[in-house]
Formats: sequence, C-alpha cells, structure tokens
Amino acid sequence: MFQTLEEIEAYINRIKPTNWVFTYSFEYGFEKGWWSASLIDSENQVQWSDFHLDPKLLFLNALGWLQVRDHRTTLPAWEPRDREVSLYRPPVRDVVPDPPDLDPDEVASLIRSTKSKE
Repeated sequence: MFQTLEEIEAYINRIKPTNWVFTYSFEYGFEKGWWSASLIDSENQVQWSDFHLDPKLLFLNALGWLQVRDHRTTLPAWEPRDREVSLYRPPVRDVVPDPPDLDPDEVASLIRSTKSKE
C-alpha cells in the first residue's frame, strides 16, 4: 500500500485529528542512531511517542496507533469489566507426606549390585 515515507506521513497527517502534530527526527546514539516520532495534541501533550531503527516501521507504528486508538471492540472477551472477578480455587485435599530421605549407603549398594550383575 505504502511505498515511501512521504506516503505514510501524508496518510498520517490526513487521518490524525486536525489540531494534532506529527513530528519525527533522527537522533544519533549508540552505534548508528534512532528515528523517533511523536503525536502531539492541541494542548501540547504527547499522546504517542516511539523510536525505531527503521523509519518506515516507526511511521507504520504511528499509523497503526492512530487507526486503533478510538476502536471499540465487539468481542465480549475484551470488554472492560465493571465488576470484581472471583476465581474458584478448589480446596486442598489430603496431602501425601514426603517420602523419607534415602540412605546414601543403601543407594550406593544398589548401584554396585546392579553393576556387578552386568
């Protein structure tokens, strides 16, 4: 769908709220550098910000965020809960005690006896 950064930027500017600003820059750091981008609202509050090595992926991240920010799900599994969820925890039944520790001499004799039969 998009071939260049300019096409993605133009689409972002078309679908963002009219009083918002999309900014991006290249910042040197680490070994090569990072691209950073932000979406800033009319009150100069950063609504979305991210950084990436690849500017195209960064712009697509911004585009994806803009497209789903007002999305409301139709699936009940993702609806916000308005009540406390109670979990069922089965009662602990008879607990089997740990077996007694093994006697190291007895274990050694068993190993020796199996080796001698081979």
